[in-house]
Amino acid sequence: MVSNWFRLGWQGLACALIFAFISSAIYGQYINYSPAPFMDYWNGVLRFYLESMQDPLAWWVQHNEHRIFLSKLLFWLDMRYFGGRSLLLVPVNTVLLLLTAGLLVAYARKLIPSEEGGSRLVLAGLMTMFCMAWMQNQNIVWGFQSQFILVYLLPLLSFYALARSRYDINRSGFWRFLSVFMGVISAYSMANGLLVLPVLVVLYWLMGEPVKRIFTVFMMFVVATLVFFIGYQSTAGSSLGPGVLFDRPWKILEFTLAYLGNPAYWIFGSVSAAIAAGMLAVAMALFFFWRRKSLVAEPYALALLAFIAYVFGSACVTALGRAFFDISLAASSRYTTPSLLMWAALIILLLSRLQGRVNAIPWVMLVVALLLIPLQMKAFTIDTSMFTPHQKAVAALSIRMRVDEEQAKRQLHPFYTPEEETYLFKARDAKVSIFSVDQEYPVDQLGKPLAQAGGESCTGAIEKSRPTETPFQATAVYGALDVSVLSETGYVLFGDADGLVKGIAIAGRDHPGYGGDVGERNFDGYLIGDSNFHGMRCVRK
Repeated sequence: MVSNWFRLGWQGLACALIFAFISSAIYGQYINYSPAPFMDYWNGVLRFYLESMQDPLAWWVQHNEHRIFLSKLLFWLDMRYFGGRSLLLVPVNTVLLLLTAGLLVAYARKLIPSEEGGSRLVLAGLMTMFCMAWMQNQNIVWGFQSQFILVYLLPLLSFYALARSRYDINRSGFWRFLSVFMGVISAYSMANGLLVLPVLVVLYWLMGEPVKRIFTVFMMFVVATLVFFIGYQSTAGSSLGPGVLFDRPWKILEFTLAYLGNPAYWIFGSVSAAIAAGMLAVAMALFFFWRRKSLVAEPYALALLAFIAYVFGSACVTALGRAFFDISLAASSRYTTPSLLMWAALIILLLSRLQGRVNAIPWVMLVVALLLIPLQMKAFTIDTSMFTPHQKAVAALSIRMRVDEEQAKRQLHPFYTPEEETYLFKARDAKVSIFSVDQEYPVDQLGKPLAQAGGESCTGAIEKSRPTETPFQATAVYGALDVSVLSETGYVLFGDADGLVKGIAIAGRDHPGYGGDVGERNFDGYLIGDSNFHGMRCVRK
């Protein structure tokens, strides 16, 4: 009877954790969402979409050293049907992560068939925490990140399909085809996806597949690689070559280990902790590989080992291309996803070895929850590590108003170059993304009568102003609305002496995550000309 209560308790905790991690990640997406193009979105999405309308080969043009053909399908759909506002891309990130969690649960159910400690529901809770952990928030919030998830989801599915073919005899041909197909398309999710087929060749050999099949997979690897390099152009990262191994061997080793131990950085706040965790991951993987003969009868365990080896290879390749960057880059949020998935795979293998001896599954779930929950709470606050949604909105307003302030451009792309500016102007002329027709208001009100611009009359004051470095005179302003103004205010319109709209500001800095005091209705924006104005109107969100 007591055992049943414990089982129900663990199951209840698992359900609560599943709900908490998924809902908190989605809420974090909501409060951090911005339709403004950010970082690589300018080149990877806007440039691709504009060029694809003129040249079909734009689908094949690489992004840095990568072919991201699969993600370009999503980018095109978002631009074409959702206005290029990431309304499709951001939810897709969640869907892909949940699919990854489901696939890890499928592995776990094959390797840990017992019902101990709250049954399979506890495993689902454990895998959900790994896949929805907020420490990887860049891959959750940013629209331009689906490829960072796909390049690990597809190999995980490829190796699983091969393992499944060993059991599902009646459909073994289908599963082997799916395995190779996933391996091939992985190469066109990101460059490190090229490693999937070589790992799959080794996995075929370890599982005792016929030489003919092994050779077939190898030839698929050769063909996929040759196709990948058709029209390939060398980049700064790819041009370093293996010679960097001899120039900076210890830097590459440290970067690789920190990459593998990335979650430890977020938990303990130290790159040294990440390196130590990376060393532990390598030791665990070597132990499981040393015991590989006992795993041969367990194809799913071999498949997980193959995935771990693939993550190791991805870490090494990334380290080669980032050898001249600071090692702290290995602990960035975008690299957290593969490390989390690798640790999930290691834990599944560990629990598989402990089953029948120690009832460890629920306790491991509890320990992981205690480590991740404090970080998961950050999903309820606006991320200020880069630029907040409000800052992005104000920067986008500058571009939409044709103020084109350099500071604003760098808030949307910190590494802004004249090339990005070219596609910014092209996007504005083509009226796509933030320049689309359905997002013209209130910029389209400039020069029109203030009284007819919408909203209602309100009061407030400009507290700070500065001239912008633009082709024509404009003023960046910061101020506060009167406390009687509706909290639903989204835009503030300013009039000139002739009663025409001369400036626009965005309200919303009253959220504590923006640095303003709670209750204040601050605004940021731009006025054409000086900071003097005659009349204000506040428009609801």
